[in-house]
Amino acid sequence: MLLRLLSAYQRRLGGKLIQRNPGILTASQDTALPLADFTAGITVPDFKRPLMVWALGTTGSGDPDPKTEVELVSWQAAPRYYRAAYLRNTVLYLSGTPADWLGFTGIRFEYIPELDALTALTGSGGTLGLPNAAEPALVAYLAYRMAARGVKDPELDPPDKVFFQREWLDAEDDLLTEVAGHVQAVTSVVHDVF
Repeated sequence: MLLRLLSAYQRRLGGKLIQRNPGILTASQDTALPLADFTAGITVPDFKRPLMVWALGTTGSGDPDPKTEVELVSWQAAPRYYRAAYLRNTVLYLSGTPADWLGFTGIRFEYIPELDALTALTGSGGTLGLPNAAEPALVAYLAYRMAARGVKDPELDPPDKVFFQREWLDAEDDLLTEVAGHVQAVTSVVHDVF
């Protein structure tokens, strides 16, 4: 039961984190070019939101990771674009023909992943998708849920549910404040530069 509760809370907390800082839970998938079947597209993992598509390749500039932004457009508009990409479900398609993509070595798809449900305490089914800074909020949430269950022994005092709930909400608020503060600091630096 606690595993299901933790899994559900992880998803809710992930949504709150993404609202404060979309870049906190980003992932990427690199696919080599040329594609074996250009018309089949590139299968991408489940995602909450696509962020960016890059064409990877050599520019001769000496940059170790040269990349060119690829515009992500709707599938209806894709035929009007040269070197654009569009999504249909979990498949990323490149506009144009394979010849349009010569000179590039790969495609990078950056996205916010869908957080997987926890199915085990260890192994691949027990991996949290949240940053390490979320640990105090997760632990406080589980402590609150366990306190809310009470005790079976009538001789023992029941746990103070209000205390545990307050601790959980404080830990969550601290995490969200930290994440929002990081975004504000980065925004301030960019503002000061310009």
